[in-house]
This record gives sequence, structure tokens and C-alpha cells, in this order.
Amino acid sequence: MDPKRNPPNPETVSAVWGPPTSWSLIRQAAGNAAEDRTQLAWEELVDRYRAPAEKSLRRMIRNHPDTEEIVHDFFAYLYEKRLLPKADPKLGKFRCFIQGVIRNFARQRLRANRSWSHAGENVPEPGVLPGSPEFERLEELEWANGVLHNAVGRLLKAQPRDAELLLRCYGVAPFPETPRQALCQETGLTMNALNVAVHRARERLRTLVIDEIRQTVATAGDMEEEVQLVCERLIGAHPGLMDD
Repeated sequence: MDPKRNPPNPETVSAVWGPPTSWSLIRQAAGNAAEDRTQLAWEELVDRYRAPAEKSLRRMIRNHPDTEEIVHDFFAYLYEKRLLPKADPKLGKFRCFIQGVIRNFARQRLRANRSWSHAGENVPEPGVLPGSPEFERLEELEWANGVLHNAVGRLLKAQPRDAELLLRCYGVAPFPETPRQALCQETGLTMNALNVAVHRARERLRTLVIDEIRQTVATAGDMEEEVQLVCERLIGAHPGLMDD
């Protein structure tokens, strides 16, 4: 499924595009729902995007020791400044919107706390400064891993046994990598049965990854671009997991 070798088929993308509900969670979290549903949507949104937001902020503020508190502050900033209602699918992908908000928030924090940049441990490594190609690549990878994390969570709920076998084969968190022969000995499965289970789970995981992406884009064109980007980053980070 490497997009460089085998770009996403537009017909396949259209088939999973589904009804126009891709931004429903974002709209609900922004306040376009009953109060109780808005609260639930907001909590789900934070759960979904906390990990990539935290990693981005850690890098932008040079691994400051109070990063965890700063992450809490970021989501408070996102909520209190009423920024979510400004997210518009007509203006682009939600990934780009939230990354822009994170960058603005980090810049404000850095300006307000200039002493951070003078501490020895806070000096950024060359090549990963905000705005550099490597920085952008890392942001994309963190976003892709966030998509994968959400998809894996759904897979573990739907197909716990097959999901665990898949994740252990490829060493995907929260499981360490385990050789297939060892898995066969542990589970009593034949190698053929194990391979079938892993294949089945991998196909389901791909579907869930695409569904996760669908929830953050608004057009078929954006969908195709985002599928290609996320799959490219995941193939590089987890060889074999998303490949055919």
C-alpha cells in the first residue's frame, strides 16, 4: 500500500468517503450541539489529538520540564479562545488547522518566557527548528501516528485477538515485537492460521485508518492527499504494517 508504488485508487477513496459527517465531531466540540453532547465531543477531541499535540509542543518548546502542564494550557487556550468554530472544511484540512494553532500557541509561550531558549537543555537540535522540512516531516509523522493510535484502539475493541497478533508481529504499541514462530508456539496456531489472522486484522486496520482520516477532511481531493500522506509516513515508521 506504499503510495509511491501504488497511489490510492480514487474509486476506493470514494467508496469509503461515506456521508457528509466528516467534521461532525469538530462541529459538536465547537458548540454546535446540546451542552452535554458538546462536552462529550470536546473530551473525545482532546483524547484524539492530545498525543500529537504534546509531541509537537515538546519539540517547539524544547522539551521544557513543564510540558505536560503546557499541553493542558494549550487545550484550555483552544477552548477559551473559541478557536474551533474558526475551523472550516472549505479552508483546508483539520490537521493543518490544528498544527497552525499549536505553532501560534507555542510562539506566544516562547515570547512570554524568553528565558526558556537560554537554558542549555532547551537548545533545539539543528534541522528540527520550526518551519524546517524536518520539523514539518516530524509533525506529519506525529499526526499519522495519532491516526494509527485511534485506529488501533478501535481494532482492539472490535477484534481483540487478531488485533493483538497483528500488533505483536510488527511491534506496534502497546505490544513489543514478537517473532511469528514464537506467537505460534504461544497461541497454538499454525503458521498458516496466524498469517490469515494477521492479514485479516491488517486489512481491517487499513479500513479504520482511512475512516479516521475521513473524519478530518471535507472533500474527496483532500481525502486522497491525506490518505497518501498518512500511509507514506506510517509505511516508513512501521514497515510491513500498511504494505501489501
